[in-house]
Amino acid sequence: MLKVGSVNGRGTPQGGILSPGLANFVLADLGRGRQAQYIRYADDFIVLTDDVEGELEYCKAFLRERGNILNEAKTIVGESDKGFEFGGFRFVDFRTSPRPKSIERLYLDLEERKRKWTGTEKEMKSLRGRVDG
Repeated sequence: MLKVGSVNGRGTPQGGILSPGLANFVLADLGRGRQAQYIRYADDFIVLTDDVEGELEYCKAFLRERGNILNEAKTIVGESDKGFEFGGFRFVDFRTSPRPKSIERLYLDLEERKRKWTGTEKEMKSLRGRVDG
């Protein structure tokens, strides 16, 4: 939803070690004092509101003041009662479940690990970390 540091082609590389920290710094006050509910994870965020246009304009102005832009291609406006996906999860009717794509990736990863499995302690620790999340 947000492309940090996009002004004049400068900024941190996507997936870089600094990107999440900078995003938290830049977005710390996003939504503060607003009637809408803001939910953030690093540089992604969801806004739950009845005033869609007003909050969209607020977000654009907030980012513009900090030298950033709202990525229109990644901005989705929809109704929450139909459900939405965020951070690898699907939210519907106040219930949360992993996205089907996330589950598929987990199964593919486990199949690949099974194919290469040798049973070392390092593999066991890695597998525990992957399965436990």
